Amino acid sequence: MFRKLALALILTMAGVQTANAEIVESIGLDAKGQPCQYWWPKLPPLLGWYSDQGVNRSLGKNGVNALIPSGKTFDNADTILYASATLRKRYAQDNPTSTTLKAFIADDKAHFLEEDHETLVVELKPLTTRDGQKLRSFAFFRSKAKNWERVSYGEEGGYYIVFVLNALSEEGYRKSQRDYEYLVGRYSEKS
Repeated sequence: MFRKLALALILTMAGVQTANAEIVESIGLDAKGQPCQYWWPKLPPLLGWYSDQGVNRSLGKNGVNALIPSGKTFDNADTILYASATLRKRYAQDNPTSTTLKAFIADDKAHFLEEDHETLVVELKPLTTRDGQKLRSFAFFRSKAKNWERVSYGEEGGYYIVFVLNALSEEGYRKSQRDYEYLVGRYSEKS
């Protein structure tokens, strides 16, 4: 046990990462100090935004790749952009009736509506990645949480990939559209 923990710690401190297409895989420690594997889509650089590895690992079961506006932190930013990757096989095990991207999207929309029944969900024009994949896109406007999101869904290898623009104000949502569209448009699963 000690050897596994020491190896995970050494790999984490050394910043060892492997790439599966454009999914970054990394070994780290979870909140209980146990070795844990993280993965998220590798994102192209975006002028005016930065990524924080510590934040990435803390945002969910397997982490996400969050972009934070320069000069802000995750905690004080009005708007963040992020991408996540969910293992399709694991998702299907946990959700046996959801084995397609269409079902994955329906589950996510249902989750939004469960949190806030007054959430307005609008399907938007699909966004196209650099390698030509069309991602279904939706706007989620949550009145109770005063939250505006744009979410785009796709598949890459054994993963569902999700890109999100999350804003705490309508102004932040509108101002970040161009950066979000650029980010998705520059993403490619091919190295």
